[in-house]
Amino acid sequence: KEDKIANTLDIDDFRLVQRYVAAVFYFSLNGTSWINNLNWLNETEDECNWNKNVDYERQGIVCVDGKITQIRIRGNRLRGQITPEISELSKLTNLIIDGNHLTGTLTTEIGTLQHLDEINLANNSLSGEIPSEIGKLVNLTKLEVHYNSFSGTIPAEFEKLSNLEKLFVYKNCFVGEVPNGLCRYEDLRIWANCEDNDDKLQCECCNCLGTS
Repeated sequence: KEDKIANTLDIDDFRLVQRYVAAVFYFSLNGTSWINNLNWLNETEDECNWNKNVDYERQGIVCVDGKITQIRIRGNRLRGQITPEISELSKLTNLIIDGNHLTGTLTTEIGTLQHLDEINLANNSLSGEIPSEIGKLVNLTKLEVHYNSFSGTIPAEFEKLSNLEKLFVYKNCFVGEVPNGLCRYEDLRIWANCEDNDDKLQCECCNCLGTS
């Protein structure tokens, strides 16, 4: 079936891999049960045009020069776990899939996406430790993982995120200290639960939020 699509759309190997990764994303996150399927897997269109007639502004896939640069699916009942195949989307700059039902751990392969500027995974049910590999994303300006069930410490590798401007880590189960090296970045704002009695996260430069 994929060969038939490739021949019909005259897409090169990169585009075929890209289309495959988009299909894996759809099926691994229970795409058949999304509130709006965003025309995903439309066989008559290439993946960059799947959402061209979608009413929801800036939802779905965004491409530049035929390459996926953004995935924006907010509050659309995505369920499941992000798979390592997402690392094949080498031009991805924005991964915004907040307000869904993502579960399990976050793949370490996300750290290979060197063009990422924004990650928003807030309001899901992700757990385990947040990957230290995110510290390799030197172009990252915004990281939102609040309202999940992440545990462990904030990785020391985050100190390398010199372009980071906003970091939202509250309403998780983090312990230890927010790396002090982050505090030297004057433009960075960090929101954390460093005032909760039940939260053992310590931070010298955070906007501390309580339980209320």
